[in-house]
Amino acid sequence: MAVPRCACPKAPRAACRGDRTPGPGVGAVNERGVRVRVTFIDSKGVARTIEVAPGASVMEAALAQKIPEVQSDCGGACTCAMCHVVVDDAWAGSFAAVCGNEASLLSLLEAPPAHSRLSCQLRLTAEMDGLIIHTLEQGDGP
Repeated sequence: MAVPRCACPKAPRAACRGDRTPGPGVGAVNERGVRVRVTFIDSKGVARTIEVAPGASVMEAALAQKIPEVQSDCGGACTCAMCHVVVDDAWAGSFAAVCGNEASLLSLLEAPPAHSRLSCQLRLTAEMDGLIIHTLEQGDGP
């Protein structure tokens, strides 16, 4: 599978800011009944698996299912970094490259874990079934 490229240079400004409206399918199935399983592993090692329709962001899915350690002050506008997560090594190449505001916010970390991302910038696709996301104790972000 090809690694998605960053949409920032050619896309409208909003492409890297995230969007403030819930993505399609948060907490529901899409029109074809497709669901994506995402497992969140918290800072204490507790795993929680949820199902969501493709199109939602990882942040939207986590907030809708009340996953601990994922927050959002900006509603997905990529301005607060409260939704900082770490994509599991096995899934690191599944998302578009870090760019724009996300890159700026992540650069504020002193020693960011490998594959650090803002979950508001991570859109789920049907091919991501089984995705693993590690959450961080609040205060471990920028």
